[in-house]
Amino acid sequence: KRTEQNAGTDCTVYDSVWSPVFYRYYSINMLQLFEYELPFRSSFQTGSSEFKTRKGVLLHYREGEIDFVVEASPLPGFSRESFSDVRQTLLDQKKQVENFLKDELNIQTIRNLTSVKELGQPSVQFSLSFLSLSVLANRQGKTIYDLFGQQTPQKILMNDVIGHGPVQEMQHQIEESIQEGFQVLKIKAVQPLDELASLLRIIHKKHPGVQFRLDANQSWPKENSSKNFALLKNLPIEYIEEPCRINDWTDVEEIQKISPFPIALDESISTIDELNKALKQFPDLTIILKPVLLGNFLEIHETIFRFRSSFKKIVVTTTLESKIGRSIIASAASLIGDHQMRHGLHTGHLLTDDLLPDFEIENGSIINLPNNPAIKSFSDIKTSYFKNLG
Repeated sequence: KRTEQNAGTDCTVYDSVWSPVFYRYYSINMLQLFEYELPFRSSFQTGSSEFKTRKGVLLHYREGEIDFVVEASPLPGFSRESFSDVRQTLLDQKKQVENFLKDELNIQTIRNLTSVKELGQPSVQFSLSFLSLSVLANRQGKTIYDLFGQQTPQKILMNDVIGHGPVQEMQHQIEESIQEGFQVLKIKAVQPLDELASLLRIIHKKHPGVQFRLDANQSWPKENSSKNFALLKNLPIEYIEEPCRINDWTDVEEIQKISPFPIALDESISTIDELNKALKQFPDLTIILKPVLLGNFLEIHETIFRFRSSFKKIVVTTTLESKIGRSIIASAASLIGDHQMRHGLHTGHLLTDDLLPDFEIENGSIINLPNNPAIKSFSDIKTSYFKNLG
């Protein structure tokens, strides 16, 4: 174990002391766990903390000649469980998980993972459910999309994210994104909004086809909301994410009544129960989902399908995972997301380095998606950021 400087950021690097050839030879139908730690280009800020690296646990299951790799990576400040919690859970329950994967898998057994108390953490549930579905699909000679009655998508639409900063810097970022083919831009909407509104008008005049998603993170006082909405009048705003503080669902109703723009829910939905209530009570609301926060993918899929069989106005976003995790989230977006909306998948550039090369992106869309995103050639994965957990 050693520390390296990556783009000015201290990052823990683990030197491999095990032989990939030896491991592959003895790992038929075997589960192996790894810890990874990747450096951010800039520190990731939460409400109370700052993080220089992204950490997660990789689950590598080998069946015959096929490698399946997924990750369980709770996001600090958002997930209910910590990285240490997840690592310990997977180490403690490794044999149980391995036996589950080796056994006969079907949709019902994977759905029943939800009731396994020892594996109850949402990020563990999400990773295990997707891993199990991937193994099941491969055993049946199907794609993971076949299991849900869908075809492998030719592409997945993405939005880009513009960081909050000085106006000139934001304008430069926006112009770069548009040049790269992004047509929907997510932008932090921090008060006061005067400068941001002026900037968006300049961009709209120059690029009338570009749309904006404004993320307020519940930061607008209700008494200021009408003024803020007025500043944004006549701009092509697709939706505003939670402009005001939400204490209960009546607050959502109030915000909808006073807003001339569509409203989206994001941080207010961090459990399956909250997702169920939001879908039931607000059938026309845009719902932004971070699947890692919610749990078992089958339960997520079935909850949404119960209320929106077309999956309209469902946007899926990453939680800053490695490329391994982002591949799974991209697949999730194609299975539960609105195919006409753009999803929050363009986050790989926030990392200084990664375990695999980023998506192939063309005109703001991911192309050449695999039939089963959990199937990876383990020899292609960069192991310099690994720690073998056993």
